[in-house]
Amino acid sequence: MTIAARPRRFPAWLLPVAFAVVLVIGMIAVLLLARRTAAPDVPPEPPAFQRPPLTRPVVALDVQQAANGRLTLSDGSRDVQLRSDVRIDVLRPETAAGVQPGDWLGVIGIPNEIRNFAIRALVLLPGGPADADGVRLSTSGFAGHEAARDQNERPLLGGTVTRVDGRTVMLQGPAGPLTVDLSATAPLRRLAPGTVAEIREGDRIAFHSQGSGGIADAGSVLVLPGGAR
Repeated sequence: MTIAARPRRFPAWLLPVAFAVVLVIGMIAVLLLARRTAAPDVPPEPPAFQRPPLTRPVVALDVQQAANGRLTLSDGSRDVQLRSDVRIDVLRPETAAGVQPGDWLGVIGIPNEIRNFAIRALVLLPGGPADADGVRLSTSGFAGHEAARDQNERPLLGGTVTRVDGRTVMLQGPAGPLTVDLSATAPLRRLAPGTVAEIREGDRIAFHSQGSGGIADAGSVLVLPGGAR
């Protein structure tokens, strides 16, 4: 006996449904491709800029009166006597002609949200190695920005002066060579040891606040003369 095999037939509704599914998938793929093509080829928005915290907190005050190491300050302190062994650093105005090979030149400024910065001061210090952050400090522990009225100012970069050509200063910094062009009005200052007698009315002073009960207990003070602003 012979049995003939009959071909299996698909339901009549299956072909239209399959065609509709393929059509929907194709439309979704076209929409996704169009959206990706129309998207602008720009990097994502950077996160909000956050300034790093100060590792050496300072207090900066205006000098209202000064006489033989006794000060009246803008925080209300009156007749404050500095320690007899206090170390004084003074930020004195300097010119391009005074820059010498071997000096450390620090660039002080304020970074901003667009990853740029505004230069506020250029500070010369005695030559020597930088700290772990690439910042050179005086023997009293100052970089030169601490007495600024805007406490957002920070050392941005710096290096040892290797050559001076007129107003162009070549540096060797921790990250490599740098070149700084000094204009005639560049806010250039030299941080150097001074004396208590140099503190005058109208100056601005700073001292490290960490572990200190006030300026009367400060072991070192930075002075920004009023005429050097």
